[in-house]
Amino acid sequence: MNKSPLVSIMMNCYNSDTYLKESIDCVIKQTHKDWEIIFWDNQSTDNSAKIVKSYNDKRIKYYYAPEHTSLYEGRNCALKYCDGEYLAFLDCDDVWLQDKLSLQIKEVEKGAKIVYGGYDVINEKGVLLKKFSHNLPSGRITNKLFNKNYISIGCILIKRELFLTEKFDDRYDLMGDMDLWIRLSLVNDFHVVPKTLEYSRIHDSNTSKNLSHKWLFEKRMLYRKILKISAMNILKYPWFIYFIFKTELLGLVRK
Repeated sequence: MNKSPLVSIMMNCYNSDTYLKESIDCVIKQTHKDWEIIFWDNQSTDNSAKIVKSYNDKRIKYYYAPEHTSLYEGRNCALKYCDGEYLAFLDCDDVWLQDKLSLQIKEVEKGAKIVYGGYDVINEKGVLLKKFSHNLPSGRITNKLFNKNYISIGCILIKRELFLTEKFDDRYDLMGDMDLWIRLSLVNDFHVVPKTLEYSRIHDSNTSKNLSHKWLFEKRMLYRKILKISAMNILKYPWFIYFIFKTELLGLVRK
């Protein structure tokens, strides 16, 4: 019987001690046991390091960043230490369901290179606010991604070999995930586990909330970047045209 694939789980942290133990515990409770946590500490000054180092588990590997960087530069730094055949990402305030990895590995065994699933949004106290686990698209989902980013970074599993040619674009603060999903979707099928795999937490210190003023700038950066990809025929992606229109309309409103 073949050994199940090792999954490298990247946890990028900067002063994220509030929910950190709950996040690490959800990995330990996974029914799929072949994993490693690559914990990238972006020079935290809170109790994050103390919490991580309190675990006596060789699968949890702690790295202290030599310098403080942007989130997506930190993600690329953590990638260098991953030994797994597959990569997953877990933010330090989110929680996976116990069978998250097992369900995705079943799809991997069928030949999938990219597998994602649904997620529920919760608040600081863990109260359900919204569900995103229905009507999730599969296959070449580029066009649909421009209409709506269905994919939380915490509920995706990606074959590591795909990162030999693609990395996170560290110029982003908010849309680095979507940018990567779009580039991957141009040449790869996305497979779906049609159920909730993750609880994604919203709270006052969420990066995306505090940096909301940057959305317009990054949306413009995204579509201009995609337009430069010569292989992309925009007529095949009507939602991309609509994405440009909405972005520029937003720009007019904010003038």
